[in-house]
Amino acid sequence: LNFEYKSKTQKRGDNFNKFISKKFINNNPEVKYSRRVECSGCHELFGCIKELRTHFFNHILRSKRSIEEGTSNNSNSNNYTNKKVHTFDFQPISKINIQNGPKFTMEDMKSLSPMYSFRFQRSCYPINNDADRVITNNQQNQRIFVSLNRRPESLRFLRLALKCKDTDELEDFNFGKVPVAASDQERCLLRTIRHTLQDFVSKCRRKSPIIPSNHERTFFFDRIMPIINYFADNSGTVHFEWGEKMIMSLQAVNLSVAFSEISNPNYADGIGYSTTTGIVGEERIAIECSSGGREENIQHTYGDSLKLTKSLTTMLVLKAYKRSNASYKTFCKFKTIDIQCIKRTLTLFILFMDEEKKLVVEEKRSANMPICFDEIFDFMQVFELIAYLQVLVSEQEQVDKILRSEHTGITDVGKEEIISKAFADCKLDFEADLNATEPELVGEQ
Repeated sequence: LNFEYKSKTQKRGDNFNKFISKKFINNNPEVKYSRRVECSGCHELFGCIKELRTHFFNHILRSKRSIEEGTSNNSNSNNYTNKKVHTFDFQPISKINIQNGPKFTMEDMKSLSPMYSFRFQRSCYPINNDADRVITNNQQNQRIFVSLNRRPESLRFLRLALKCKDTDELEDFNFGKVPVAASDQERCLLRTIRHTLQDFVSKCRRKSPIIPSNHERTFFFDRIMPIINYFADNSGTVHFEWGEKMIMSLQAVNLSVAFSEISNPNYADGIGYSTTTGIVGEERIAIECSSGGREENIQHTYGDSLKLTKSLTTMLVLKAYKRSNASYKTFCKFKTIDIQCIKRTLTLFILFMDEEKKLVVEEKRSANMPICFDEIFDFMQVFELIAYLQVLVSEQEQVDKILRSEHTGITDVGKEEIISKAFADCKLDFEADLNATEPELVGEQ
């Protein structure tokens, strides 16, 4: 229950129970009045706050009984216009707005809403039941470690390692050999966990400040980049390059969608390329560090979130342009990926086009990066994010194979079902120039 008390002025006499405003009192100084206190739960009147406080305990006892019986009332408190209200809220908070994540202004989301749908914990537009359901489902999947549970051996070793009592015990922890029967994905994740925790032990022994500088790349390159590199080194399907890398997709695709002004719009702190063809191929993943480990620059975050949305869009559009004869339904399964780092929080989100020809930007995982041994349990969320990244990368390779098969005519696709036909009726206009991309992409026009 929510309890409130309101200081109200009351007219004596026949209208004793009629509440009057301060303005009335100021305009009628001759009127005699008394101050009364009302319980918003049952509207009973009291002469002072002390009496109301005693009265509250009756409500609290009833509330406890209701909770035990499963009949608690979760309704919000009433709004009282033009009255000063003090709220005594005994309910737990139902929703917390986490600060260190991708951000979009309402103005930007509204201007982009004809073509985009945003599904973030912090930024959701347009707001509807479907979007809320998706966000809740993603949060639940992260909570129960859906991606890690796909790799049971990795999850088992991770839990054992995180039970170590101190740095020395973690350093001596025996991961053992990778099981012979383990899949390639299981081996990749196991090695990523091992290398990351060994690196973490070394960082725990530092005598220097844990976060010595708030420069946006200091914490990122020291703590976050190594983990992603460990994953890439062991995956064999993706390669990352770091440090103000030009986003070639942005050079190749000219979108007609009007984005707000973005600083350094053509560069990202890291880019992940597909390597399944044996070369550094298409851009699949964009990585951006939007703040240092200590403080966040909100305006910088706004700009980076928009830049990443635009970058992922051009990567997706370029894929559609290169596979224009493939099925549009298959194309809807293809996703471009981003990881944005704000202070110590990593957020993984994706961009894809739905069957209604609208671009969806959706948060999938987030994790707080541990910086000392006391925070070691945060690695559960970190590796859930990495495990989900592994799933995403693998899925995109499979979808791309199908798109190649359909585009080249090996798999038949109806004329009305192809991507170029769908884009002809799409609100997203663009111009593409494959000569602006990496040389190895030019031959795939």
